Amino acid sequence: MIVLDLEWNRSYDNKALEEILQIGAVKIDRLGGPVVSQFNAYIKPRIHKRFDPGARKLPDLQESLDSELTFAEAWEAFNDWRGDESCFAFWGRDDFDTLRRNCEYWKLACEEPPEVYNLQLAFAHAYGAGSAQMALWRVVDFLGIPDVFDYHNALYDALYAALITAWLRREDVEYKPERKKRPKPRRLKDVPFCDEPFPKNRGVKIGPYPSEERLLDARAARLQKCPLCGGGMWVKAWYGKKQPYFSLLRCKKHGKFICRLSVIPGKGDEVFARAAIPPLTPELRRQCEAASASARMCRGQGRARKKKRFS
Repeated sequence: MIVLDLEWNRSYDNKALEEILQIGAVKIDRLGGPVVSQFNAYIKPRIHKRFDPGARKLPDLQESLDSELTFAEAWEAFNDWRGDESCFAFWGRDDFDTLRRNCEYWKLACEEPPEVYNLQLAFAHAYGAGSAQMALWRVVDFLGIPDVFDYHNALYDALYAALITAWLRREDVEYKPERKKRPKPRRLKDVPFCDEPFPKNRGVKIGPYPSEERLLDARAARLQKCPLCGGGMWVKAWYGKKQPYFSLLRCKKHGKFICRLSVIPGKGDEVFARAAIPPLTPELRRQCEAASASARMCRGQGRARKKKRFS
């Protein structure tokens, strides 16, 4: 089993990619087994010119800045090191998704291994915490593992995660929670469509985003404005199996509108979109009704907002 960890820099510009700055990994022959080999590579940043607050706090950021290693070279070296090993484990799921997106950006092969385990989820299952996302340092402290290395160093974090496997069983790492079915969106049948005229608009350009899924869930795509009063209207679900997507929006003052979202391809896997609220026509209404046979709820719906506390 290879326990892998990454450190990266989130994007602050129009390149929607978490750029990997360090790859760290250790190899163990069984859960709780000794570390038989290790891999560490610092990668020189080449995509973003600025660092997000988390990246600026990385203890070994200077190592990446001083490195001349490209991501492609680091990825090739990692694959040479891992050999035929096909079992991967991460502390969380974000690392593998970030690794895949970086490979796609640089046009490198990155097939998902037959066995990919989420040790964070496995530990939560083993100790009855459901699907809670516990920080690595908290688990290390809880288990009494000596924290002699700095956190947020990919190699050291991979080592900590490998040590935690001594408290896990095979059924823990293989555990997969049942996926909850998304609730069906409520149709706004009780609200009449707006019958007041308003000018046509070309819509607002949105993006870029690394994938169409991320775009459809983005706040910029979901928050639309009433073309008459400018009031905010939230998209709760998108209709249609492919673009253009449609959604029904409600303004408290002016009734119901139809929003149309057209997806525009960008560089590589990046996508943009243009969201518009056209004047209601029989053809637009027919297209929206046809698309409503396939509904996709936006992520984030139904979550309770945290109330602000004032002292």
